[in-house]
Amino acid sequence: MRTCKIGGINVDFPFESNDCQLLYMEKVIQSLEPGNDFYLAALLLKLEKRTAEVRDKLSPEQYKEFVVSIN
Repeated sequence: MRTCKIGGINVDFPFESNDCQLLYMEKVIQSLEPGNDFYLAALLLKLEKRTAEVRDKLSPEQYKEFVVSIN
């Protein structure tokens, strides 16, 4: 497991992280700081939109496999 320090917090990744994942985790951590609720709302909206885009490109079976693989 790889540990990265993001925003002063140690974050454990079960695999090699990429820049996108590190940036996402940085924004999640920022959103949890007092007064930054809008970051979390924006992240959730982006995630919902991206999930819909992925779902629309895959067959139902492929999407189910994708969901199982990331959980």
